[in-house]
Amino acid sequence: MEVRIGVTHANRELTFESNESADDMQTAITDALASDAVSTIDIPPEADVTASYAGVVVGASAHQDEARAFLDWLNAPAAQAILASFGFAPPP
Repeated sequence: MEVRIGVTHANRELTFESNESADDMQTAITDALASDAVSTIDIPPEADVTASYAGVVVGASAHQDEARAFLDWLNAPAAQAILASFGFAPPP
């Protein structure tokens, strides 16, 4: 499967195509952004893709209370402020 993503970092946009894993893509994007040889392109807002991340307490977990406490913390204003500082939007 080919993956094509656009990344905005420090006001620079980068499109990366790969048949590799997400970890490989992240490494390649990080390396490319650190390079002076990277050409940037504008990614129009209508082409932007929003990623949603879900958190759940797994029923078979031996640490359900801890998992629930982590999710409660993750939804708290302090954690949301930390996430916002890294560009994450609040949950819908």
